[in-house]
Amino acid sequence: TPEATSVNITWLIRDFDELSVRQLYDVLELRQRVFVLEQTCLFPDIDNADGDFLHLLAYDCNQLIGYTRMGDVGASYPNVLTIGRVIVAETHRGRGLSRPLMTRSIDAVRARYGESLPITIGAQAHLQKLYRSMGFMPASTEYDEDGIMHIDMTLEGPASGATQ
Repeated sequence: TPEATSVNITWLIRDFDELSVRQLYDVLELRQRVFVLEQTCLFPDIDNADGDFLHLLAYDCNQLIGYTRMGDVGASYPNVLTIGRVIVAETHRGRGLSRPLMTRSIDAVRARYGESLPITIGAQAHLQKLYRSMGFMPASTEYDEDGIMHIDMTLEGPASGATQ
C-alpha cells in the first residue's frame, strides 16, 4: 500500500502577489498537466481570476504536489466562500494528501475571509464521497463542466456560539 502523506511536505499560503515566479510557474504547470492534458479539458485555466484568490501550495521537496485556490464571497459564488482548482499531482495520489489539502484550505479561507461563512466548491461528481466525509453537502444537481460531471457542494459555517 502507498505510504501515508510524506513528512517532507511544505505547506505555503500565499496571496497572488506573494507568489514567486517559480511558484506561479509550478502552479500553472500543474494545473495545465492535470486539468488540460490529463483530464483533456480545453478551458481557459488562466482566467484572470488568480489575482483575487488566496493560494495553497504543497511541496514535497521541490515538487509541487498539491494546490488549491480560495476565494472570498462573490469570487465564484454569491454569499459563500469558495475553494477551487483542487489538485493532487498524479505522482502523489492515494497517499492521503486530499484530506489535509482540503482541511488546510478550509482553515485558510475561513481565517482570511470569515470563520462563520459557508464554503461552496464545484466538485467533480465522482469525488462526492470524499467531500461528504468532510462535511460538504450537495447544493446543486450534477452538471457537465468541460466534459466532466460536477456538483456544487457546500460546507456550512460552524454553528454560532460554537467553540473551535
